[in-house]
Amino acid sequence: MIGKVITWALMLYVAASALALSVLLFRYVSQRRKIQIERPSIDILTNLVALAILWPLPLGLRPSLFTDPKPLYKRRDPDQGRRPRVDPYGWIPKNPGRCSEILRYSQRQGRHEKAFGTFTFRTEDLAKRMARPKEPAGLFNDEERWVYDWINNRDRTDETPAEIPDSLRRFRFLAEKVVKAGLADAYCEQCQSKVESSELISEHDPLNKPGWSFSRYLCPSRHTLLVVEKMHTMVG
Repeated sequence: MIGKVITWALMLYVAASALALSVLLFRYVSQRRKIQIERPSIDILTNLVALAILWPLPLGLRPSLFTDPKPLYKRRDPDQGRRPRVDPYGWIPKNPGRCSEILRYSQRQGRHEKAFGTFTFRTEDLAKRMARPKEPAGLFNDEERWVYDWINNRDRTDETPAEIPDSLRRFRFLAEKVVKAGLADAYCEQCQSKVESSELISEHDPLNKPGWSFSRYLCPSRHTLLVVEKMHTMVG
C-alpha cells in the first residue's frame, strides 16, 4: 500500500514538473522576441529545467518566476552584492558594457608619466592569471574583485573588443601579467603603428633605489606604452 502511495506521489510530482516546464518554455518562447535576452540560450534552458524540477522551492519563495521568468534571462551584475557602500576613490565603473572574449586597455596616465600604448588580448589569458580574490570584500577599493566577476560573466560568443573602464586605474597591474607573458598585441599612439610582443622593450628599475621603482614597457622608438610601479623606498 505504501509503495503504491509513493509511486502515485512521484508520478504526480513528475507531472507537475512537466507542467511547470511547459509553462516556463511557453513564456520564454513568447517573450524572447519582445525583450532583451542577455544570457545564452543554453544557460536559460538549464535554469528553466532546474526551476521546473525543483518547483516547490521557487513556488514557495518566489512564485512570480512562473508567470514572469524574465529575471532568468538577465546576466548577473558583477557589482551585485559586492558594491561598496562608499566610493571615495571613484573607481566603480558607471554603466559598464558587458565583457567579451577580447579586452582592450589603454593606461594613458601612469603615476608620474603618460603612457601611449593600447593593448589587446584575450579575456581567457587574463582569467587564467587571476586568482579568485579572497573574502571579505574590501570596503573602499575592490577593483580586482570587480574585474574577476566581470570577466567571468563575459559573453563567450562576442569577439568584439570590450574596453576596460577608465575608472579602473589599478588595472595596469593585471594588464602587466598578460603583457609579460607575451600574449598581448600592442599599439603605439605616438608611432601610430602596431608593436609585436617580440618588439616590446621592458625596463625595470632596481628595487632598492630611493623613491619609486617602475617597470616600463616601451615600443622600439622608446615611447612608454605601459608603466607599473613596483616599490616605494623611503629614505630617512
